[in-house]
Amino acid sequence: MSPSDLLQDLYRDLVILVDSTDQQIVAASKSCEAFLGYDSLLGKNIEEIECALMDTFYWEEIRSGQIEPREHIEGMYLCADGSVVSVDKNIYPIAYMGRNYLAIQLTPTDSEKNINLDLERTLAVLRATLESTADAILVTDLDGHIVNFNRRFAEFWALPEEILQQGRDSLVYRSMLHRFADRKAGRQFMEQSLFAREEESFIILHLRRNRWLECRSRPQMMGDQILGRVYTFADISARIEAETRLQEAVQQAHAANRAKTEFLNHMSHELRTPLNAILGFAQLMQSEGCAPHEQKVDLILKGAWHLLGLINEVLDLAQVESGKIVLQCEKVHVEGIVHECLAFLNPMAEKYQVSLQPFIAPHSCIVEADPRRLRQMILNLLSNAIKYNRPNGSVWISCQASEEHWIINVHDSGVGISPEDQNRLFKHFNRVGSTQHIEGTGIGLAFSRKLAQLMRGDIQLTSTYGKGSCFHLSLPRVHAVDNAGSLPPTTTTKPISILYVDDDATNRLIVKSAVKRLPNALLDTSETGTGALQKLAAHSFDILIVDMNLEDMTGIDLVQQIPDRSQSAVRFMLSANDHPEARSLARSAGIERYMTKPLNIKEFLEAIEEVRSRLHILP
Repeated sequence: MSPSDLLQDLYRDLVILVDSTDQQIVAASKSCEAFLGYDSLLGKNIEEIECALMDTFYWEEIRSGQIEPREHIEGMYLCADGSVVSVDKNIYPIAYMGRNYLAIQLTPTDSEKNINLDLERTLAVLRATLESTADAILVTDLDGHIVNFNRRFAEFWALPEEILQQGRDSLVYRSMLHRFADRKAGRQFMEQSLFAREEESFIILHLRRNRWLECRSRPQMMGDQILGRVYTFADISARIEAETRLQEAVQQAHAANRAKTEFLNHMSHELRTPLNAILGFAQLMQSEGCAPHEQKVDLILKGAWHLLGLINEVLDLAQVESGKIVLQCEKVHVEGIVHECLAFLNPMAEKYQVSLQPFIAPHSCIVEADPRRLRQMILNLLSNAIKYNRPNGSVWISCQASEEHWIINVHDSGVGISPEDQNRLFKHFNRVGSTQHIEGTGIGLAFSRKLAQLMRGDIQLTSTYGKGSCFHLSLPRVHAVDNAGSLPPTTTTKPISILYVDDDATNRLIVKSAVKRLPNALLDTSETGTGALQKLAAHSFDILIVDMNLEDMTGIDLVQQIPDRSQSAVRFMLSANDHPEARSLARSAGIERYMTKPLNIKEFLEAIEEVRSRLHILP
């Protein structure tokens, strides 16, 4: 006996028999199939023809094992022709041959009335929803004919009441077209967007009176069928106005920053040029002996070096703030840099009665850093440790390795830094503690930390108030390079030859006086780039030193025109321009050493001796 035999007594009733396990229809009365318009309901899932939301919840309960009878509940069924009928139904569980079934008995109701009421309720809810949204909404069919829109749409597009009352699509579109700031853009929007079909779209519309609308559209779908399109318009005029003001403010800030940078570069050149003469001749007078004016010359040098330091700090800060600082990172042995810094600061330590402890670093203490900026950071940390120490105090440096970094620790036995001051320590122009008699601008620490971070490191502080402080400079770690096995170089005794090109007579005199202090060195000079090229064509030089700005060409132009005869010359640049772009340009042109004016004669002579050693020329 099959499940359909269960329905024989109810043949004239509208009955469907469903397997509770998989919700498949296993039998249906002929009258029920005729009522719904199906040739056969066998094999269909009951949820394919039931439309009411409550039906979905009921079958979810059945799948979870809650099989219970129901009486006189409303239901909606999908007919074969796509229409929907409303029914009153009773559901009875039936157990038969070890399986559970559900018998659904249908009783037709006044479906037309119910459907119309539901439709009216749905339309009312839809209309209320459309009118309550902040955006304007437009609905069209596939041919662009207007199907529906909300009141906000009429307000956004300033549609006159008489056009709304006539209800003609052409009048609405024509009125919309008049609102565009650019009629051509408006026609393009009408043609491409309002008559689009399957694709979604997004566009910003510019209307008159500087109004802006954001338009999004997408197909209106019913199942897999496209009925039309839905457009939403959002008024973004306030946002566009704010963005415009912000963009103008950013442009003004950039312009002001460029003006500041140009001013600082100009002032740097104007200040460094006279300082070069002051410091250059003062250094020469000090080294040659200038009794009875030794004390006065010493004061001139101290004042000029201090002024140069202030200029450099302000320019460095400007470069960091503008994001234009250029770093030339390479593998650097920390030990050599630290020894240079300790030797340079030894007179300061004697002045403040502070002892600098010897520094011994592991041979493998090599970091990836810009050598010049690393020297600057260590000098800043050491000078602070000296200045903010106590009489008969001490300063020492240690190194420790982490997995990714070498950490250079600068210790002092000073008074320490309070927790409140530590929070302000790395901010620009902030000086903490007792600073009445201590020179400085409050820029150095903040700038040094920024430099370290640009090199993928950092500067941190640990301090105990009353006992001392330690600054920890971390920089990327580099494994030591094994240079064993290289052949010893050969040496020569010929004089080291130098060509210096500068159109300023004072600068030439300073360099000439400085080079005279070197043993076995020959210096030739030229005022112009043209004259220098002639000398380079006739003679070979070991070192070529050029100024950035000459009367007839730039130092870069000169270097790029060097004849083959002197291509091997080591190239220095001596310039009053300390801008990062100038340094980068010089390096890309093959300049090996970039030195700035005012000239530090000691470093200048050491650079020449370094080249002499590299070229294996005996002094």
